Amino acid sequence: MPDDIAALAVTTKHSADTADTINIAHPNGGFPGTRVDAVIDHRRQSVTVIQRDLSFERSRLQVGWVNLRTGGAGVNGLPNAVPGVLDGRYPTVDRTGVLPTGAGPVALIVYGRLPGWTGLIPLAPEYLGYFTPAPAFVTV
Repeated sequence: MPDDIAALAVTTKHSADTADTINIAHPNGGFPGTRVDAVIDHRRQSVTVIQRDLSFERSRLQVGWVNLRTGGAGVNGLPNAVPGVLDGRYPTVDRTGVLPTGAGPVALIVYGRLPGWTGLIPLAPEYLGYFTPAPAFVTV
């Protein structure tokens, strides 16, 4: 891994008793299931990945992860359903998965399938039901 990219993961400041939330893909939402966030739980040394607004379907996304300090790695799905809110007012269901990453810099990649979009000129892979792979570097 290039040194400048690895430096991004290890320079993040955090409190050991808090959980930080970052956006991995589509920060403004968009179509159902396209917004993906991660909650970094420093105390439990884990990352919870959340696929937002996927009410009536199971998640078909996968999250690959590698702890750059320990070499631990895995691929996890998002099997859990939790209550969510769309646009701050409409109830929905979010899909989640907990990654047992351990402490240290962690590289994440989210990929897989999602409900297809509709549009006049379908240019993005999401129109065809493919989630554009989204990488992130975090410090747990």
